[in-house]
Amino acid sequence: MALNNLKGLSELAKAAKGKKGKEVLTVPVDDVVSKVQVRKRFRNIEELAATLLTEGQQSPIIVFPKNEEGKFVIQKGERRWRACKHAGIETIDLVVNDKVQNN
Repeated sequence: MALNNLKGLSELAKAAKGKKGKEVLTVPVDDVVSKVQVRKRFRNIEELAATLLTEGQQSPIIVFPKNEEGKFVIQKGERRWRACKHAGIETIDLVVNDKVQNN
């Protein structure tokens, strides 16, 4: 039975690290920027902002490593980032994808 508890703790620790063992960081929203975005309209930002305020952020955004200005650049999750900004949320959870070059 104790061995089963250890397995459960191990799985919990893996989940806490984020996707594929990556560490989830919590950073100021202003430390994250968007790359040039073809899409000009983002649907339901107000609704997503309200959900973030009541339920919190359920999954981290994915970003490139810091650029030359010291900012993380969004790879996936721009709607969540925009909703955080809209709601006045000061921090955002993210995972840095260091396997992809930031252009």
